[in-house]
Amino acid sequence: MNALTKNGDSPLTLLAAQKKQDISLLRIMLDLNAKREHENNDCMRAVDLVRQKKSKNEIIKLLRPV
Repeated sequence: MNALTKNGDSPLTLLAAQKKQDISLLRIMLDLNAKREHENNDCMRAVDLVRQKKSKNEIIKLLRPV
């Protein structure tokens, strides 16, 4: 669940960077212990990537580190 690409992206950061996020898939990933606080090589967390896309507040709240 927390495997990384060469750019340091995790599956959660890759999903967060998509144009349209699937909230149910994000919840499943978090239920499987995806690391919310992980930063890629550009020092961006999943919540930062979602904020850049100006996504729904519900998704931002979901991805905030606990």
